[in-house]
Amino acid sequence: MSQTANAHNHPNNNPQPSDADLQHLAWLERVLEPLKLTLLDSFAVTASTVTSIKTVRTQNEERKQREQSERWAKEREEHSARYRATRAANQAKKAAEQAEGAAA
Repeated sequence: MSQTANAHNHPNNNPQPSDADLQHLAWLERVLEPLKLTLLDSFAVTASTVTSIKTVRTQNEERKQREQSERWAKEREEHSARYRATRAANQAKKAAEQAEGAAA
């Protein structure tokens, strides 16, 4: 399988890939696949830097996964706290009812 790379300039000197850059990377990967070409990387080039768009995409995906995992962990903890509070309230209610029954 053959390989290729892509580069384009960022004349505004902002090395960060835009959403359009990330979309273009995905598009390139799709159109090159039937041609049996692997896109090694796509680069954004400024006057002083070269940024790997694939690396930025991977970092964005990892950040999103981390944030999602953190949200899920927080939701699980909140659910557990609600469950423990409800269980404690039910146990207290049952104990109060038993005490009332014993006093009667």
